[in-house]
Amino acid sequence: MLDGRERMSLAACRALARQGFEVGVAGHERERDLAARSRYARRFDPLPDPSGPAEPYESALRALVERQGYVAIVPSHDVTLARLASIDCPVPTLSPLGPAWHELQDKVRLASLCERADLAYPATVELADADAIASALERVGTPAYVKSARSAVATADRVGFTRGARRVRNAEEARLAFADLREKELPVIVQEAVPPARKYSVVVLRRDGSSELRYALGYLREYPRTGGIGATLETLDPRAPDVAEAIETLERVCEAAGYEGIVQAELYRRRSDGRFVVLDVNPRLWGSVWFAERLGLKPVERALRNALDLPALPSLPGYPASRRFHTVDFEVVWALSGPKPRRDLARLFASFRPADSFEWLDLTDPAPTFAHVVQTVADRRSKADHHQ
Repeated sequence: MLDGRERMSLAACRALARQGFEVGVAGHERERDLAARSRYARRFDPLPDPSGPAEPYESALRALVERQGYVAIVPSHDVTLARLASIDCPVPTLSPLGPAWHELQDKVRLASLCERADLAYPATVELADADAIASALERVGTPAYVKSARSAVATADRVGFTRGARRVRNAEEARLAFADLREKELPVIVQEAVPPARKYSVVVLRRDGSSELRYALGYLREYPRTGGIGATLETLDPRAPDVAEAIETLERVCEAAGYEGIVQAELYRRRSDGRFVVLDVNPRLWGSVWFAERLGLKPVERALRNALDLPALPSLPGYPASRRFHTVDFEVVWALSGPKPRRDLARLFASFRPADSFEWLDLTDPAPTFAHVVQTVADRRSKADHHQ
């Protein structure tokens, strides 16, 4: 298990160990590695930083796999995925890092793929240099988003990385965003801003040309409020017509790319014509995977079995609709960032229900949750001191 600081890795560690797999954790920051603190982790081994040179990382990873007898690697962070995709992995990875993976996680190639599959995708222009910004904004309109075509780009010496996108209103703001990304040696695009509409998160596990797992969530709260991380999520019935159409949209994306494995996507239903717009595709574990595990869907084990070519688990009977999932730290920041934080905090906590699930929380494994709280408080204090 790599990327133990990420909530997806902690969820995967807990899930796989409970399902009978021996899980070891490896990374370069043990003091911040939450999965390493889990009672379900058998051991921790150090590895070089994956954002550094490729050769030391590949050699150390190969030696670790041979020494411990590992049969698979479970990464979750885009930097690690990019590094693993750039080297010769000694064993399979949970996300198959072949040509289809490259196509899905590259926004320029994804735009072409959606066009071939007759699927809606925001107008996207790759920026070769700053001189192309004005014409690109004329094409996509303003406001627009300037972002990297790939979250992480690996070379032999380093992995460049960025998160999110910068909303720009004019060419000057776009030039500043362009310069920032180019300084990180990342490919830059400008992309149409899709008008706000209902947003869906859908997950499928593609295996042998069909979906072993079909799962969908709606967003009740996002942080930041303009759109981003799902702070409060709610399960959606995959048989409902609009939800089924959203899932089928992602399945068509996978079919067009020839992708098999676990994949999550964010989609908007466009108000102007009712079509689903593909916003983002993540061929890896996604942020709220712990929720799916708590619902009994076993997405991590299913994905691992697919990667190892093991027999699939029995088909799913389904999952309950309207179940809620809370990431409380994001929810609190969401409330505090609004115009009436006290009111929003009161409404937030009043919305909790007995059957709800919560990120990080597992009463059988409290140490990572406690460590996360301590780290979050320390990080926020450090940031506040820095700004002072």
